[in-house]
Amino acid sequence: MSTVKFSRRDFLKVAGLATGSVVLAACAQATPTKAPAAGEPTKAPAAKSPVKLTSNTQYWSPQAWPKSAALYRQLLKESGFEWLTIDYDTTDATTLETRMAAGDAPDILFVYPELAIPWAARKQLVPLTDKINADAEWKKDVEACIPSMNEGYTWKGQLYGVTIAGEAECYSYNPKQFEKKGVKKPSEIGKDAFNLAKFAEITQALTDGANDKPLGEKPSKGWIGGDLGYNSGFGDLLYAIGGKYFSEDGKKSLLNSKEFVETAAFVQKLVKDGWAANAIELTAQGEWHCLALANQRGASVIAGDWCWGWVHKTQLERKEFEPEMFFVPSGSAGRHPLAHSAGESIYAKTKNLDAALAYMKFAFTKKYQEATATTYEEAPRYPARHDAAGPILQKKLLPDFFPDLFKDSWASPVTPMINFMGILGYWGDTMKGVLAGTDTRPLQTIFDELNTRTQKDMDSAGAGLNI
Repeated sequence: MSTVKFSRRDFLKVAGLATGSVVLAACAQATPTKAPAAGEPTKAPAAKSPVKLTSNTQYWSPQAWPKSAALYRQLLKESGFEWLTIDYDTTDATTLETRMAAGDAPDILFVYPELAIPWAARKQLVPLTDKINADAEWKKDVEACIPSMNEGYTWKGQLYGVTIAGEAECYSYNPKQFEKKGVKKPSEIGKDAFNLAKFAEITQALTDGANDKPLGEKPSKGWIGGDLGYNSGFGDLLYAIGGKYFSEDGKKSLLNSKEFVETAAFVQKLVKDGWAANAIELTAQGEWHCLALANQRGASVIAGDWCWGWVHKTQLERKEFEPEMFFVPSGSAGRHPLAHSAGESIYAKTKNLDAALAYMKFAFTKKYQEATATTYEEAPRYPARHDAAGPILQKKLLPDFFPDLFKDSWASPVTPMINFMGILGYWGDTMKGVLAGTDTRPLQTIFDELNTRTQKDMDSAGAGLNI
């Protein structure tokens, strides 16, 4: 079994702060295909000659994900797409933006909501909704997807991508630490009683003392919240008390809101009181949340199935770790785990629009989505459709209740102004000072400064977009 440590979010870490400002024209609509008769499997439209598409979607990479790439190619042939070839074109987000501005980019683009919405606002992606609504079969497949997955790729009423990897945040923990400390697990506490106050109580109770070193030479804290990124702990806590990163239209930064400062204060207290590890420092040392769990460095973490999947791949064979999962804690605004995703979109200047649309339509089908579930053990990904998750749930690779985690999930925070992964670069520096205690200013002052900088970058990146 492969042990390559490659995060779905590594692709974004090299992305620039702002997306390109060149506005590209959307391509012409394709002729809708005729829906097959009831019970007939989905077939690709007839093609007069072979067509080759390029894609930088990482799961098409035969080097990084050989089983996934081979299965996708086989699936195309078996589904009437023998005329279609898709070649992997490696390119990172920064290079990709340069290529799009130059009019030369892969036909099918690997996207996250944080990338897709700014690119959609710049008309660099093909809108799909009108084509979907004109095709009853396609529309039915789209409606079968998890709502928060589609919402993440929707801008001004148009859907711009298909989810190929869905993820809802959840609470993963090491039962051994709970048993050692005599602490009730979240599953024993119960969904409704597992709130922020109980979460803080648990982290305090799980923390090892200065002379208690069961997992190594250094005392181990009770909670590791990944990199405290927007979707790996901090975001879930923020959403639980009713906060957001941006205004509804995505134009205004809310990083200094009452809720944002309250969330920062909550996390700061956990670290300052010694109840939780400083996740910013751990991340800088390469101890991201998945490895933290796999190495038993901490008792618990807020993460999604990607983290759980890596632990399953690297630890369960040796029976060194017993991961469990439950809901993220609820706050004053309820329980709203942050649903993240990876997807595919069509480059607006593709010269193979009809073929790209035919492929995109197929990507929404249950048959295609099941390929994601089938290769979970190579690349942990939950499909955009619950009805395609059978191979994962039948093998018990995720708990039976995992699909329920999406019911209250909110789509990833996005803004059409900017790729805000760049913002999170200096947001991480801000949080590092807050958690390490090197920045002793009032939190409101700290986040007012951060918000001012963020808003300035957003306004600059969005200038001329007329949105």
